[in-house]
Amino acid sequence: MKKLIILTFIFAINNSTINAADPKGVFNSPLKDYSFTNKNPSNRIFVGGDIGATFGDYTQISINPLIGYRISNEVSTGLQFVYNHSWQYINKDQVNQTTLQSNTYGGNAFLQYNPIPSFYLKGEFEYDSYTNYETTQGTKVTNAVPFLFLGAGYSTPLSKNSTLNAGIKVDVLNNENSPYDDFTPFFYVGAGIGI
Repeated sequence: MKKLIILTFIFAINNSTINAADPKGVFNSPLKDYSFTNKNPSNRIFVGGDIGATFGDYTQISINPLIGYRISNEVSTGLQFVYNHSWQYINKDQVNQTTLQSNTYGGNAFLQYNPIPSFYLKGEFEYDSYTNYETTQGTKVTNAVPFLFLGAGYSTPLSKNSTLNAGIKVDVLNNENSPYDDFTPFFYVGAGIGI
């Protein structure tokens, strides 16, 4: 009985906190209607992407903008541009220090299905070109790599026109030129904004 009272109390505090933080009911109001009854196609377009950075002995900066189109409330598709620049020091602060640098350019086409509003399944075909440089020998190697990512994620509204997304995806092609181990999971967080 004590647990039930505590849970009811926690739920009441949580619910009042949500209502106090959202006095206009933005998070409880329905999202825009993207159904086929909405005749204006520009209302179905959204932009988003992610920006990332890793610092340390291995440093990477990523910029990945996207543009998408909502076919319906459950299905969306789009294109994403991929750019990563990374560098790594080997034998740092020694006479034989080497710097490895890499630039990745590419893009992907995606299809996303939301069986319920906050959960999605996603497929992406991505094609990237990796160019690696080594400073000590002055070598440059370029590889083109296809990926087929399958994944799932969670999406929550930030406002009526924007969402925060987090998910996981795995490459199922496992191309021999891929810089990643087979079935390496990729975790991501990003945002989407309706135009």
